[in-house]
Amino acid sequence: MGLLDSIIRIDNEVDTQTGLISQIGAALQGKAAGGGGSGLPTQEKTKNVTENGTVEVVPDAGYTMSKVTVNVNVPDVPAVVDELEVTENGAYNAADEGLDGFSKVTVNVASSGGGETQVYGLLDGTITAIDSDVEKVVAHACRGFSKIKTVNVPNAKIIGSYAFYHCTELTSINAPNVTTFGTYVFLSTAIKSVNFPLATSVPVQCFYSCSSLTKADFGVASSIEEHAFAYSGLETLILRRTSGICSLLNKKALVGTPIETGTGYVYVPAALLDTYKAASNWSNFASQFRVIKDYPDICGTGV
Repeated sequence: MGLLDSIIRIDNEVDTQTGLISQIGAALQGKAAGGGGSGLPTQEKTKNVTENGTVEVVPDAGYTMSKVTVNVNVPDVPAVVDELEVTENGAYNAADEGLDGFSKVTVNVASSGGGETQVYGLLDGTITAIDSDVEKVVAHACRGFSKIKTVNVPNAKIIGSYAFYHCTELTSINAPNVTTFGTYVFLSTAIKSVNFPLATSVPVQCFYSCSSLTKADFGVASSIEEHAFAYSGLETLILRRTSGICSLLNKKALVGTPIETGTGYVYVPAALLDTYKAASNWSNFASQFRVIKDYPDICGTGV
């Protein structure tokens, strides 16, 4: 009796040799494809996952698993739906504040002489006063902040270019320790009077178009550059340096001012009066010089 005859006798449902051979071929094919010797056909499945956890993937009855494809769908993080208003540094539970999409918000603003109020005011342009102990005001720091009215930086030694450029409401600044200015620092501001006892020079267009500026007092300045006070309202310029004159690098430094038109004056030490009158560019304003000590009501004490 052959193998084929034995199998036909056992399996009554297969009544032809052709059908039996087809069934054996299918079983062998399933084993070769990874059926693990079970003789079962294989199948593939796809599972979508949207959250963390354990996912069980099992084959359907009568099949073995040959491949599982997992699609991980990560939902978008919800947008912030509320605002967190704080008055001091610290960590805040975002869920308590209604800030969806965040677990914690930490506010840590390093500041001095005005704190977070000044930081927020600078960010949104609403700041009206600056009171700080910084030693340097960087270039463009408050450029165009039209609502700033006063600046108090008593420890600042440097004020960079354009720092208060076009701060059209700025009327006063206290910076007694400044030694160095950049260019265009106060252009088109509303400053009325300045006193810089340690500033070594007055750079290009530093006070250009400051129509409200009527008085400027410098203790040691050694030079005034082109258009420094041009088209300002400067009536009184006090130059207290005694070790030599303050050079006027270009007569345009005073163009469009009352000093140029003959109604403003430059106040200098008595010992340097004649030197100023004869000096390059200053000679154009020879009739506008006065001695500091002769006008205490304007200049206070001095030589």
